Amino acid sequence: MDHAITIGDVLIASAVSIAVVGLGGLAAWVLSLYAKGMPR
Repeated sequence: MDHAITIGDVLIASAVSIAVVGLGGLAAWVLSLYAKGMPR
């Protein structure tokens, strides 16, 4: 069973997905603040 999914794989996948969602939300928040701060 070379391709068996282990608990480590699940933890890594969940950590990566959480990091991606967190970074995406942070980037969107920073961009929205930056857009609000622009006088244009």
